This record gives sequence, C-alpha cells and structure tokens, in this order.
Amino acid sequence: MKKTREQLLLVLAGCLPLAVGFALDHYMPLGSPFWVSSIAILIVWFLISFLACRRMRDTATVTSHLNFVAFVCFIVLSLGDIIYHIPFAYILYDGAYFFYLPLVHLGIYCNPFHSTPLSTNLITFSIPVLVSLLGCTLALRTAKSQP
Repeated sequence: MKKTREQLLLVLAGCLPLAVGFALDHYMPLGSPFWVSSIAILIVWFLISFLACRRMRDTATVTSHLNFVAFVCFIVLSLGDIIYHIPFAYILYDGAYFFYLPLVHLGIYCNPFHSTPLSTNLITFSIPVLVSLLGCTLALRTAKSQP
C-alpha cells in the first residue's frame, strides 16, 4: 500500500508543469521570461526525482511514474490534428499544451530540426525524462557513497 501511495504521489507531482503552464498562459504577459519558468520546473523535477529515488531506490519506477503525464501529453500533442477535431477532445489538446508551455522554449532552443513540430515535441518530452534520470542517478550514487 505504501509503495502504491508513493507511485500515485509521483504521478501527481508529474502534473506540476500543467499548473505552471496554466498560470503562465493566463497570468503572465507575453514578454515574460519563460527561461526562468523552464529552469525552475527542471530544478523542481530534478529534486523530486532525486528525493523519490533516494526513498524508493528504483530508477525505472520513479522515472516512469514521474513522467507518465508527460508521455500522455506527448502522445496527445503528436496526434494533435486528429484529436483537435474530435468534439470535446480539444480540452485534452489544450491541457497538453499547458503541460509543455513552461518547457517548449527550451525544447525549441535545443531542437536542431526547427522544421517539424514533432521533433520539437519529442525534444521537449525528452528534457524532463533526462533530468529525472539524472536526479535518480545522482541519488543512487550518493546513497552508495554514504556509509
């Protein structure tokens, strides 16, 4: 039961960019520093994965549960043209858009293939996954080095 609760908390923590993206879209002016929100989200993502991996000692579980919402949003954005024309499914598309809003500027900057939105979505999805893997790796290394 305890492990299931921890996994559910990781999935809920994975929804954090959704709330930040909603706030960015509705409350910040156009010229706002999106880099600040990108770096802040990645620092929080790193800390969540670091602390969760120190507690659970399982990189695959922490990474998959923390990035589950990111994966679903990646699929929704990738199928955007199909989903957007289904009645009421545009809510899913808008939610996925809000999820990646804090990270999309960083994804565009890191994208060498500026021509396709799919490549930008893939890179934007990969960034938090890599950060969570880094947090888990450092957590397990620091746990091994402690007596």
